[in-house]
Amino acid sequence: MSSELRAMELTADEALVMAGFIADHLGGDAQEYIDDGTMDAVELTRDPFECFDGKVHNGHQWNDWRGQEYDTVGGRPAVYYEAVQILEGQRRVHLWVVDFGDFRATYQQ
Repeated sequence: MSSELRAMELTADEALVMAGFIADHLGGDAQEYIDDGTMDAVELTRDPFECFDGKVHNGHQWNDWRGQEYDTVGGRPAVYYEAVQILEGQRRVHLWVVDFGDFRATYQQ
């Protein structure tokens, strides 16, 4: 068994899972978000899923958020934040995070 991490790149199935999670909150069809380039704005990170809980990490706590929904999408843990403000003074964004094992996919709008 290899302990090597796979490359941080979404497979077509993973992109569909992420697009479906976004569509669950914004409406429309998952394929629309793939076709319109939305998935190009998805960022990938190796930060642990726990770093997206709004608590103190890397020396700071998220400033504020209006709603938080934990979910399972495509068999993967996921969380959606409505109107999160990571640091005071930053604009509020909606944030989607899906844990794909070796990395997390994030999208904000």
